[in-house]
Amino acid sequence: MNVFKLKINHIRTGLFHLLKAAKLLPNNIILPHQLDFAFSVAKRLDEHRELIEEIEKHTGYFSSENGRWSKNHAITQDDYLIKLFTLRYNVEPSEEHFDKLGLYVRERPHVLKAQE
Repeated sequence: MNVFKLKINHIRTGLFHLLKAAKLLPNNIILPHQLDFAFSVAKRLDEHRELIEEIEKHTGYFSSENGRWSKNHAITQDDYLIKLFTLRYNVEPSEEHFDKLGLYVRERPHVLKAQE
């Protein structure tokens, strides 16, 4: 990130905090980096996908009839994490963007792609 962008981000952050302190912004408005609570949104998306892959690899649960509801839930959760990723980084998750952002997020598990 160049110096100009760093200065602009610093000014934006300062202005945001000033407006929040003056109660000119609603309490539910946050800065995008605040979505990275405990771990980054990218890491949460990657770990969610890793968990689904491991469960499927060891049990076949998501591709079974018994796992149908859970599979739909996992797809919805993946979609939600994609939305958070997009809000956080201002780009859709893709290999091109991962390289530019210096992030790693594995592809959506095959078992979750079957229903797309």
